[in-house]
Amino acid sequence: MDQLIFIGVSALTGLIIIAFIGLTLSRLWRRATPERAIVRTGGGKEFVTMTGGCFQIPVIHEITVVNMSTMRLDIERTGERSLITRDRLRVDANVAFFTRVIRTAEGISTAAKSLGRRTYDTDEIRKLIESKFDDVIRAVAMGMTLSELLDQRDQFRQMVLKAVSADLEKNGLELEAVSVTTLNQTDLKFFKDDNVIDAEGKTLITRETESRRRERNDITQETEVAIAQRNLEASQRKFSIRQAEEQARLEQEEKVANLTAEQNARVAAVRAEQEKRSKQADIETARAVEQSEIARRQGIEIAEQQRRIAIAQKSSEQSAAEAEANKARAEAAKSEQDVVTANEVARAERERRVAVIVAEQQAEQQAVATRVAAKTERDAAEDRANAVLTVAKANADAMTIEADGLKAKQLAEAEGRRAINESENALSKDIIALRQALAVIEKLPAILEAQAKPIEAIDDLKVVLFPGAPGTTGANGNGQPAAANSANGGLAQQLTDMLLSLRMQSPMVDAALKSAGLLDETGKLGVPTSALSATEPAVKAAA
Repeated sequence: MDQLIFIGVSALTGLIIIAFIGLTLSRLWRRATPERAIVRTGGGKEFVTMTGGCFQIPVIHEITVVNMSTMRLDIERTGERSLITRDRLRVDANVAFFTRVIRTAEGISTAAKSLGRRTYDTDEIRKLIESKFDDVIRAVAMGMTLSELLDQRDQFRQMVLKAVSADLEKNGLELEAVSVTTLNQTDLKFFKDDNVIDAEGKTLITRETESRRRERNDITQETEVAIAQRNLEASQRKFSIRQAEEQARLEQEEKVANLTAEQNARVAAVRAEQEKRSKQADIETARAVEQSEIARRQGIEIAEQQRRIAIAQKSSEQSAAEAEANKARAEAAKSEQDVVTANEVARAERERRVAVIVAEQQAEQQAVATRVAAKTERDAAEDRANAVLTVAKANADAMTIEADGLKAKQLAEAEGRRAINESENALSKDIIALRQALAVIEKLPAILEAQAKPIEAIDDLKVVLFPGAPGTTGANGNGQPAAANSANGGLAQQLTDMLLSLRMQSPMVDAALKSAGLLDETGKLGVPTSALSATEPAVKAAA
């Protein structure tokens, strides 16, 4: 039993000792991770590990943990702290530096020596190396112009990266990348007038901006001019198209009118030809009928002439027989009738011959008259046919001429109306005033006549004289009654003197009215003929 207790106590003590040793070892063990490295110093040498671990014996060893993560350091240079370029301009720049501890034992050892635990504090690292970054950025910016910085941003970044890397290696750091997030010209209000560099840069900016402004204005003006020119060309092209369309329409209408006129002319010609043929056929028919009638009449006349000739021959034969009989009787009688018989025979023979000659002449005259009438009728028929053809051609030509005349008349009327409108629009103010004055003068007699209408309603006129009144014949120049007038004349004398005074003033009144153009040549109220004739040329010129 005691033995079992001893064994249990020994085992428990051993377990406690083992647990204590394990706990102590775990408290002394330091393990590195991918994000941190461990640097142990003491014991006569330095130990650096990035993947393993080490024991830290208090009092003997010192452990420094180094941050292996990438750190971002933003350097902002704006406003008064902005960068200055080679062309003396200020540039606002925001540059981001991505840095970390060099992943070597030497780099970690250097970082631990120069930075210590500040590798976990970005602000502390920025305070430490910001001046280096600022110096490098300003040096690189001073070697480039503003345009080069903007156009060659990658070159600027590479130059900064190359220049900073050497300085960072002294602190056990390496620069992974440089990012230029903002790069722009500084506002002019941060340029100091008393600073030579700022003054030079400001002058350059002013010169460049004004030049660019002028260039923009030139481009704007040229663009506006080009747009206006383009609009003008488009308007002219549209106008040309409308004009061409209108001209094509007018030409089409003219062609249609010409074709219609030609068609009408051809129809008229065909109708005239048909009428000519119809009339020619009628003429031929009438001519054939006339010729047959003439032939019939000639046959009748010839038969009549032959009959008359036969009658004359019969009469001659009868006369010869009678002469033979008379001769026989004369021979038989052998009397004093021989002379009478011979005379009668001679007379009969003479009458017979005369009758034959007269009959032949009449027949010949009738035949000639018949032939002449037939020829005349034929010529008349041909003349009528030619007249019908001429009339048809004349009608066709007249229709063409009438169409051309109507077109010319319409064009002339349109031109006349346009000229009248232009002349009316071109009338001067003097011509318009003259027309208005003529209109007033034309209506003036009616106006005066209307004003005189109330006077016509006065039945009688009473004259009231005030002796001694100024201007009356019964007073002297001072308004006092004249002794001679009061002694030699009464009311009749005063009325007579007043009428004589009015008569004496009449020429002056007439002259005033005439000079105003209110009296004609006869002395009556109206517009003088000379005034009207004088205004006619001006009116014609205005028209």
